[in-house]
Amino acid sequence: AYQEQLAEKISHLLEFERSPGPETVRFVDLGGGTGNFAQVLCDHNGLKVRALCVDPFQEMLDQAADFPSIETLCLGAVEFSQVKGQEYDRVLLKECVHHIPNAEIPGMFAGIFSQLSAGGVAVSVTRPQEVDYPLFQAARQVWRENQPPPDVYLAGMASAGFQVEEVVTLRHSVEMSKQKWLQMVRNRFWSTFSKFSKEELEAGVQELEAQFQCQDTLRFEDRLLCLVGRKRS
Repeated sequence: AYQEQLAEKISHLLEFERSPGPETVRFVDLGGGTGNFAQVLCDHNGLKVRALCVDPFQEMLDQAADFPSIETLCLGAVEFSQVKGQEYDRVLLKECVHHIPNAEIPGMFAGIFSQLSAGGVAVSVTRPQEVDYPLFQAARQVWRENQPPPDVYLAGMASAGFQVEEVVTLRHSVEMSKQKWLQMVRNRFWSTFSKFSKEELEAGVQELEAQFQCQDTLRFEDRLLCLVGRKRS
């Protein structure tokens, strides 16, 4: 249900209904992983042209083989943005921009701008530096260091020529059992946790156990920041 709601909101920002329309729009999901979300967007909007899912990890793209509306290309976002002769109408960068070094952000957006058709839309989705997630202190610090403020991306988009009109915050209330969350942390479900040794991670889990000792259920808000850039016709 959450993925469907998210697809609806991001579809609205990508303006699939606007020209050239769902029949012929060329859509690229940059850093699209397994292609799962791109397929959801294709289904939700009735897109007729197969979407291009670009990701630097072939093992992720291999999982997209069963999706009927997806083509794949194994490249990093920065490398893809420099490919000559590539043209499309809509591009999504969902939760991948924070993996790109800040120094490469302007060049990447400049490349995307040149590839995008006139009237095209680029949507970058990231998360805020200050978050509501139940993180232990050391993990919260790593999160801040690895999550640049949105101004970094807004400046890159603007310098590339994008008309950047809005930052849209998508909010989702999460309710989860404490034990499930702690297990996800132990499993390093975000790259944030890959920085810690097994012992450091377990110490962080114990810190959370102590912090939430009177709670069986954790409640927090998940926020996504959507930066919408348009290429004037």
